[in-house]
Amino acid sequence: MAILPDINDFPVNETIEFNGQQLKIQRYLQSGYTSNVFAGTLSSDEFQGERPVAIKVIKQVLGEESLRLFHDECKVLERLMEFEKVEDPFTAYVLKAAPIYYGCGQYKGNNYIVMELVAADEINHLIKAQGQLPEEQAIRISWQLFQFLEVLHTKVGKTIFDYKDENFWWAEENGGQIRVIDLGGLPEVREEARFQGNTRLAVLKTSAFLLKVFTGKSLFIPMTQEFDDPRQIIEDAPITWGTKALLKKALHINPKFRLTDAGELKEAFSELYDYWQPGVDLKTVVEENLKNFDGLSDRQSTEAKAYATRAKTLVGILEAQQKLPMAEVTILQERCDKVYEQSEYLMGGKNLFQATDYRSAVAQFKLGLENGENDKLYRDWLLIAEAASKNPENGLTKENRKEMEKIVDHLQTGKYAEAVARLEHLQNEDHIIGLERIIAEAQIFLDINRAKDLSSQEEYQSAASMINQTRNNLSLLSDLSSSVIAEIGNLQDLYEEYESLARTRGEAQAKQEEGFSWMEKGDMVSAFTAFENAWGKYPETAFHSAAMTRAMDLLLQRQDFSTAAKFAAFAQNMPGQDHKLFELTNEVGWWYRLYQAFVGEDARGFSAAVYSLNSSICNQPHKLEILNELTQKLISLWKEKNESEKLKIIKSSIELTFPGGEQSRLIEEALAGFENLRSPELVDAVDTGINKLRANLCILNAGNLDMEERALSPFEVGQICANKSEKIRNIRPFFEEIKAISRSINYRSNELTEFDKQLAQISTDVTEVAQRAEQRKKEADQRAVALGNQFKQLVDSHRQLLEDKALVVSPQSQPDRAIFESKLVELYTEVYQAAQVENNPQGKAAKLLSDISVFFDQAPLDFWQRIEDSSSQKLSELNAEKEKLIKQFYQGDFLPLAAWLERKKAFLSENSDYQKLTMQVNQTQLFDQWRTANESRIQFEGYQPDIVESILDAMKFNVPAYYLKKGRVVGSYLERCQRDQLNAIQNSLDKEIGLDQLQLVKQFVHVRKAFVKFETIQNKPD
Repeated sequence: MAILPDINDFPVNETIEFNGQQLKIQRYLQSGYTSNVFAGTLSSDEFQGERPVAIKVIKQVLGEESLRLFHDECKVLERLMEFEKVEDPFTAYVLKAAPIYYGCGQYKGNNYIVMELVAADEINHLIKAQGQLPEEQAIRISWQLFQFLEVLHTKVGKTIFDYKDENFWWAEENGGQIRVIDLGGLPEVREEARFQGNTRLAVLKTSAFLLKVFTGKSLFIPMTQEFDDPRQIIEDAPITWGTKALLKKALHINPKFRLTDAGELKEAFSELYDYWQPGVDLKTVVEENLKNFDGLSDRQSTEAKAYATRAKTLVGILEAQQKLPMAEVTILQERCDKVYEQSEYLMGGKNLFQATDYRSAVAQFKLGLENGENDKLYRDWLLIAEAASKNPENGLTKENRKEMEKIVDHLQTGKYAEAVARLEHLQNEDHIIGLERIIAEAQIFLDINRAKDLSSQEEYQSAASMINQTRNNLSLLSDLSSSVIAEIGNLQDLYEEYESLARTRGEAQAKQEEGFSWMEKGDMVSAFTAFENAWGKYPETAFHSAAMTRAMDLLLQRQDFSTAAKFAAFAQNMPGQDHKLFELTNEVGWWYRLYQAFVGEDARGFSAAVYSLNSSICNQPHKLEILNELTQKLISLWKEKNESEKLKIIKSSIELTFPGGEQSRLIEEALAGFENLRSPELVDAVDTGINKLRANLCILNAGNLDMEERALSPFEVGQICANKSEKIRNIRPFFEEIKAISRSINYRSNELTEFDKQLAQISTDVTEVAQRAEQRKKEADQRAVALGNQFKQLVDSHRQLLEDKALVVSPQSQPDRAIFESKLVELYTEVYQAAQVENNPQGKAAKLLSDISVFFDQAPLDFWQRIEDSSSQKLSELNAEKEKLIKQFYQGDFLPLAAWLERKKAFLSENSDYQKLTMQVNQTQLFDQWRTANESRIQFEGYQPDIVESILDAMKFNVPAYYLKKGRVVGSYLERCQRDQLNAIQNSLDKEIGLDQLQLVKQFVHVRKAFVKFETIQNKPD
């Protein structure tokens, strides 16, 4: 199973080779569902220096699909490097919206892309700061964005639907340039009717994005392309008439009259931007267009319309720029408005219609059709005027004419049902004649829309039947204009498509059921493949939504979070997913992060996931039960390991999800057991206070002196310093209080001043030693990485030996086995020592140690049981003495233990490396009562300064009986062991660092030294 890459998998602050160049990864930037992003620099002789770059590391959440998407994004960026080289006509700079692409590579199995680190401002932030962008800047953004979209459509074969705010940026360089920073997962260009021409949808979504740029208002565009009419938003915006007119065309509510070509919109916005440039004499250009219009005899020709539109656009820009006196602009504006009205056939025809001159109105509407105006609009008005002309003079009332105008509006906005109902009312109730043709055409469009509605409800067979009926009705209509035929489209293709969808939908449903069958059998790979095949046969999100929801719920119930995350990632790529599926995919993502945190014992990650899941699962008992089960396991685990800080981290999130529940009670009980021993109250007498200060100073000095006398391991130093820092913080307030009381009665102030100096010096020593310990931990971490590579190479080189059982027991393989085991022993010892220095259960050395232990557990039994010699019996005899020695140790008799350690050391030196290895790997802890439910700390840290503290507390303060018993046991040990005997134990340990048994005895030697120092101070006369 592929694992989500962690940011630690990438070498931050390191340099790696990339395509013959030097790539330095400097810092982590952000994380998304499918990738992590880092910032760095790329050094190359090609550009002589360093360039800032972004490194996008792909997460393997989709398996092979992740690899396909990775290669696809690389190809898109590469093709854009070739084709997106357009010179800005206004600044002569070469514009590039996509990031510069430097190539792709692989590091430790993780695929990554290196691209330009874009320095720009997020457009959405600019909009929030200003309300909307200045019109000139917004126009420049528009033509550049449509230019980028045109290149994607025509050169790259891709399109873009996902207009996330964080993906679109504005750079002030090169005169101002839009930047698009994420081009992963772009869909292919598809023009089939079933996809409604996804390039047209992309242009529409781009126009909606630009509406927000111009107005600050958002417009949601669903996959059905049915949206709220934005004309009022555009009309209310503080932008010029020409920009409004262009936005209305790009966002027309009727797709038949909408601008849908990216190249056409690019040219339109580019021309508009040209008018805004400072070198253009707008007044002169306006007057030239008005003069050209006046020179035409036909004021309603296409040429006249172009002059009138251009003049009206330019005078709007003049008004916005405020470069002319307002009175002069107003005069020009009135002239332009008058000219524009004269250029419209529609206005003239409607005026004639309302004046009851129906025949002249018919002629006017025909001229509009002939001069390339809005065909559908003019045809509807033409049919209405022709019907009116067939009625007797004064046969239509004023109300009839107003009703007919409303009917045309309904036809234009696609409200065919209302239009047909009104037309039939005029025909049957008001006895208006001549309406048969317009009713028939409206009915055709109404039936087509009904068929599409049936299709959207996935009733494809009914939709196909209705289209077939519409084809028959259409054949009865003669003399249809080419524009109407084009608007209706190819009904035969639509009929065949619905028939095909009806068939493929059934096949897809069968594949879904096959997928659920595989899930019941536990074959998740085959199940996922079946769902993929179902989507391939019938890629309609609404149909698959329920099945994907059901599949992910089943996987969550089985706690198969990894497969559920794979399904969620697949569902996220389905366009137009409903709210329920969208929420569930996000929820599954958090379940997967929660599971990763659970496995990695990451308290902060677990708590964050619980917070995020709380609102979505609070009313779902079965999911709460899953969370409860995982939480109970963590509480038990961390209670056993004495991980109080981790329990504190998850406490608030668990209480939010399970208020007053069993989990909160368990956490409270565990934390109560972890409370540090503290004095119950400060005593009033200054003498008692000074004695307590002296005891604390002894604790600090004991470790402080010893750190300079012997070479402690970094984990020992780190633990000592951590305890000292805590003690120093705890002592300070108490010390100040005692000092104030002492000085108020003029009592021992000199002694307290000296104590303060000692405390300050210890604080300084702690800081210096902790820094040295941290440096050694970093070195151990680097060593762990190298050892991990060695382990992988070692296992790979002996793969046949490990997997072939016949070869394992073969005498011929004995030399190879001996070499392999010897190297494994050496490697394990080095990893174990690195883990001790690292002192982090989540560190790289600890993880590698765990990996090697798993390797031992998973290796064939025959491999380890290869020898039965006399050493086995001797080893068994040694181990048999263990329980007896433990009992003697509890009673304070330590000399037999020292002798046993000497005999074991001799056995290890005489026997094979294999025996030493098995003892290290399968060792049992001797001193359970000192572990305080924290196996990992004992294994990796060794010496615990709280042993010394327990002795002092037992002697000076009122503490629980458990710690008093601990103090008595150690006191008995100190009384019965002589200094030379302890030194002998110490000498025997110097050659056997690594086994926990030896390390713990070494710990007690340290305790004794510290305690002797304390007795010296305690018994010193005042």
